Amino acid sequence: MKIKRVFFAVFVITVLSLSIILSNIFAKDVKLFAGAVKNIDMNQGIITLKNDRDGESTFVLGQNVVVKANDNSTKTINDIKVGDIAALVYDEVEGKRIAKSITIVPRVPRNKTTNP
Repeated sequence: MKIKRVFFAVFVITVLSLSIILSNIFAKDVKLFAGAVKNIDMNQGIITLKNDRDGESTFVLGQNVVVKANDNSTKTINDIKVGDIAALVYDEVEGKRIAKSITIVPRVPRNKTTNP
């Protein structure tokens, strides 16, 4: 019985220590911007998003930017359309906002309903 308690105590201490160590290793200042896609320019490699709180923000499409849909299916930059809703994770490097990943939610057209 005593061995089980000691084992349990060691296990709990190990898990807590690992969680503290890993949180310090992986802790980064994650920057996120979400809004409607206002413009995407493949030639210049930029995307502009707009939301009500922050207004418009333009981001450079990073070389290894990961694009996925909200159902976690893999997409490409070419799948992003003006009007889509996007959540973008970015880094700031030398004053430029570099997109690291983009999750898109395609805008669904509203169905018009008629009243009888």
